[in-house]
Amino acid sequence: MIELKAGYRICTAGWQRVLINNTLHTLTPGKMQLLSPAFMIEELDQSEDFLFLELTGDVQMLFPTMRSVLPEWIPSILEHPMVKIDSELIDDTRRSIAEIAALNEQIATSPDTSQATVINKLIEVTTLKAILNIFYQAFCLKPLPLIGGKTVSPVILQFFASLHLNFAQHRDVAWYASQANMSTGYFSRSIRKTLGKSPSQIIALFVTQTAKSLLKKSEKSIKEISQELGFPEQFTFRKYFKVHTGMSPTHYRKAARLGSI
Repeated sequence: MIELKAGYRICTAGWQRVLINNTLHTLTPGKMQLLSPAFMIEELDQSEDFLFLELTGDVQMLFPTMRSVLPEWIPSILEHPMVKIDSELIDDTRRSIAEIAALNEQIATSPDTSQATVINKLIEVTTLKAILNIFYQAFCLKPLPLIGGKTVSPVILQFFASLHLNFAQHRDVAWYASQANMSTGYFSRSIRKTLGKSPSQIIALFVTQTAKSLLKKSEKSIKEISQELGFPEQFTFRKYFKVHTGMSPTHYRKAARLGSI
């Protein structure tokens, strides 16, 4: 099962170009990029000296808390995937990451299972606190300059969030249209008008980007990846991947590890 994460990434050196919901953004020092299932993120390229800090937590833990304590600011947060932040927030993130690393070190050196369980909970709480704090500071307490922000239709946000949660079981446009209480035709026109791509193209792009990430970063077999992505058999996955990328999963994995793509 793919674990869904949400949080943020802060650039500390260099740059990275990313597509967020089909809009081009450049992450540079002093900018924070939000990470959320409401965003379809495609990393395009980056400078050789690109460095970043990243803090993410389980969506199932983070989202309910955000809805509880930051309800009126959620639309602003989701509509602006990149913001400028000051050095104090960057320092806060460094401290939080160091604290979490120290807790992980305690788990690694502790033979006590019950103690490890408690420490894991402390890690969850520390992560949640850090993410909520930076969101509160950036969007609620003293709103900072927004970058590339524009109003995003609730239909779009729901589509991306639902896609992240359900893509392994549902890859048909009609299902997502039904979740939005729209006809398939009207839903497709709404998505294309806003994003410049059809829902089927976005679904395929998301599935292949997820597959690429697993092929490149994990040691899972092609069979395991095809099962994780909801394909009934390897052949179906191989065919789907090649249709949408122009190469087989095996070829992509070899090329990615050689650094040729």
